[in-house]
Amino acid sequence: MIYLIQGTNILVLLGMLIVPFILGYFFIKKIREKNEETETLEVRMALLENRVKELEEYIEDSRWE
Repeated sequence: MIYLIQGTNILVLLGMLIVPFILGYFFIKKIREKNEETETLEVRMALLENRVKELEEYIEDSRWE
């Protein structure tokens, strides 16, 4: 009977140690994914800004000709 209680206590303690590490791992993973999405969005915005500038220049050039 005492071994059952000791085994249960050990499992509870292991759970108390493992759960924070698992939650930390998923939290860090989520933050990294969010940063990658932000970088991708910034690159896409820069490309769109360049495209808009090119179109504006094209429109300006075609008006005067």
